[in-house]
Amino acid sequence: DEWSSSVVPRTCNPVWGAKEQHDFLFFDWRQKLGIEVLEGKSLHYSGAIARAEPLCIVEALKGLDSQDGLALYAPVDSSDDATEEEDVNQPCGRLYLRCEWLVLKLASRGTDESCLVR
Repeated sequence: DEWSSSVVPRTCNPVWGAKEQHDFLFFDWRQKLGIEVLEGKSLHYSGAIARAEPLCIVEALKGLDSQDGLALYAPVDSSDDATEEEDVNQPCGRLYLRCEWLVLKLASRGTDESCLVR
């Protein structure tokens, strides 16, 4: 699944409202979460301004709700005009996510059985 927020022009520190959110549904602890921050409406890698290391959902659930957030790194630029000053191993920002693992519970309603997600 992919999602794009609205564009916040003319700022290096965008702030979005409470309605700027999207729910992603994962089915397996081993699934991976990958994040790229793109500039404006760019849909290709050359417009990437930050990325997060891919991580398993179980790791996201353990740590992403913390105050530390998820470290974002500058994308690796293999072109000749990349400056030596850029240290791609140092975080260039942080992304804060809220994650929760939904649990299926068997519930009985009359003679029919159903699953509830809580």
